[in-house]
Amino acid sequence: MSVHAMATDAEARPGPAVLVVGGGPSGLGTASMLAQRGYKNITLLEKRDVADFYEPNKSFSYSIDSRGQHTLEAIGALDRVVEQSVPSTEFRLRYFFADKTTKEVNSNLRAQKNVKTNYWLPRRRFNRALFDHVTGDAARHPEGAIDVRLGWSCSRLAPTGPGGALEAVLEGPDGEQERVVPAMVVACDGLGSGVRDSMAETYPGEFEVKQLPSPSSGLRFKVLSVPSNFALRNFGVEETSPEEAIVLPGTGKGRNAVRLGFLPQKDREGPRTCNIVAKPDCNVFNCKTGEEAFAFFEQHVPQFPARDVVDPDVMDAFARSDGGRFPTPQYCETIGKVHRVGSGADASRPAQAVFLLGDAAHAFPPDIGQGVNAALDDVGALAAALDTAKDDLARAAEIYQERHAPNAKALVHIAQIGAPYQYRQSKAGYNLWLMRVVLRMLLHKVLPFLVSAPAMYILQGPRKSYREIWEEAERGTRAMKAMGVALAVAALAVAWRVLRPAAGLAPA
Repeated sequence: MSVHAMATDAEARPGPAVLVVGGGPSGLGTASMLAQRGYKNITLLEKRDVADFYEPNKSFSYSIDSRGQHTLEAIGALDRVVEQSVPSTEFRLRYFFADKTTKEVNSNLRAQKNVKTNYWLPRRRFNRALFDHVTGDAARHPEGAIDVRLGWSCSRLAPTGPGGALEAVLEGPDGEQERVVPAMVVACDGLGSGVRDSMAETYPGEFEVKQLPSPSSGLRFKVLSVPSNFALRNFGVEETSPEEAIVLPGTGKGRNAVRLGFLPQKDREGPRTCNIVAKPDCNVFNCKTGEEAFAFFEQHVPQFPARDVVDPDVMDAFARSDGGRFPTPQYCETIGKVHRVGSGADASRPAQAVFLLGDAAHAFPPDIGQGVNAALDDVGALAAALDTAKDDLARAAEIYQERHAPNAKALVHIAQIGAPYQYRQSKAGYNLWLMRVVLRMLLHKVLPFLVSAPAMYILQGPRKSYREIWEEAERGTRAMKAMGVALAVAALAVAWRVLRPAAGLAPA
């Protein structure tokens, strides 16, 4: 089988055979981008067997920033996403405390310079919008260019033998199996990428995943579904607005410390999600029944009328759910690879190109809000590589690796130090982190030419590459360290002048 043949309908869909593994944001975005470039033989595999993107344990929200918007606009999906979103210029953040007091934080970004509007929407809505864009927008995508296979996965990608082409083993929902040889493989299959693991077996040492420590790694999370306009009658609120962000700080301490967070959404009909993030030993994760969960919230988040707004069956499902854990920040060193068919070093030999995007290339806790935006940025980087290579897939893989791998590495470093204590899992850690942020912002205002803003703030400004942001943040950190050393030396010099006479030593 040649590297340009893939399935039995290859003649009906001419051109390089492309296999996209994973139907999340990066997979759907890639399929759309390639179809618009004229690729007509694209197969997209999604392991879920139905086009229902509601997953209770992953019902979090996305904030689409300038990076994500850039790619969405390029593929023609931005308007579809925006119309289902809450812009950051319009929602407000409200705190409701157990003592029946409230606090409102102004989240309007219009007055902030160089900050582009972000768009908030639930994950399921975003994925559905992209899915509909890929499968239903005939004006953008020639009919039949993208074959979306729900319930399918790629169980293995390996050479057919010494010097052989990479063969993908596809498995369907009913146990059926296909073996295909694509010209281009785009791995968008997530944190535990099977494509990446298969390539690591074929190329030992090249697809190694580097991990970095982070204070937020290992934190557990659960998601609880509530009505979109649930009431908080203790505060005189008959209907909350789904377009405002809400925080309910708990009263518990230690293992009972918990906060309930509700991010904005435009949808007034579907369920709204309550996000709970806490240390692994928090007792909210020890609730085994809905009744135990109700009792926990009544005791430790008394301002949350759980029994009034949460269906008992929903609370039972919440208690039984294992939830999830934040991953360790990590990146793969190789995200673009050329596989030559045959033996020897002849660059003219038939080649296949493998690309890693999204969590398959880089993964981290959601501290900096870049997961979906980084995935879409990968799609944009792949498009740029194809532009430069004039759609020579082998050359595009080399360019993608050379130009974009440093961004993946820098992104994970940013995630490691960006905002890991925002969940307040450690009071001392949170206070120290906050002090550093405030100090750096003050120094940045006084000495902007010397000390950069914290990386989190640079991310919100004009669109720069992750590598540029990390390098700018590192320069600022080095400047702060140098200033700290200079201040310490000056303090020692002053102390020496003051204490020397008291010690009976003659002045120099």
